[in-house]
Amino acid sequence: MDIVEYAENLALLLTSLTGIVLSIADLFDFLRFMGDHTPMLIVLLLSLVLGSLTLILHRFKKLHEDVRGLLEEERLEHLNTIHELVDPKLREVLNDDYFDDVLSFLRRAVHKHEVEMNDEARFLHYFANTLRVYSKATFLIASTSATTLLWKDSTIEAMSRFIQDGGTIRLLLFFKDAEDLNRPEVKMAISRLQHKGIHVSTTHHAVVHSKQKKNFIVESTNQIAWEFKLDEKGTIVTSMVMTDEHGTKTLHTAFDRLQQTALPVRKGLKLRP
Repeated sequence: MDIVEYAENLALLLTSLTGIVLSIADLFDFLRFMGDHTPMLIVLLLSLVLGSLTLILHRFKKLHEDVRGLLEEERLEHLNTIHELVDPKLREVLNDDYFDDVLSFLRRAVHKHEVEMNDEARFLHYFANTLRVYSKATFLIASTSATTLLWKDSTIEAMSRFIQDGGTIRLLLFFKDAEDLNRPEVKMAISRLQHKGIHVSTTHHAVVHSKQKKNFIVESTNQIAWEFKLDEKGTIVTSMVMTDEHGTKTLHTAFDRLQQTALPVRKGLKLRP
């Protein structure tokens, strides 16, 4: 809570308390020496003063937000000309389009609170870093593949450390049919994930709408989320990390809906029906 919002709340509280105190005093006739209408006039005057103060503070807060927005825009405008500081020989070889792409990347991070990556190694590295930063949190993961390279040794170990330190990971896997679920490599992957302390559940493709068949990771209080796309081999093609509240809440809601059709996989349970 910033100081302006605190002052607004304090003004409202003082108005309420003053009204209560004067009402009690009037009830027990403590203010009889002040005349019949004086207490009510005091309440009205205080309400007007404090109400005016609240309005002023509210407008000051709006002005503060506008000024901050202008300063951010000014900083971004400076970014538009930063390529002029680059060595001319580099600019001649790379062209300004290269640097415009870099600036577009930064603008998207500032305005939309999201960053896109087209490198699997970067995704795996920063996902592991996400687990480190949000230690003891709960992460909800939906994946269309149990054998994706997302579950590489380095990532598995990062998730294992995260769980050992008090974090929780709930993984929901999509499967096409019983044969898909009972493939040896799938069973082995699920068993390994469970051994590391990950809660695994499954859901059938047929009961899930096509738009819901996404690969994503979302923190349970909607602080951060990842979306990623897999190719047929389970390789991560693109990924995007976001902290925008609307985006993270949307993915959290999607996971909750998927969970309604999911069945948990118990440790040591044979998957073949």
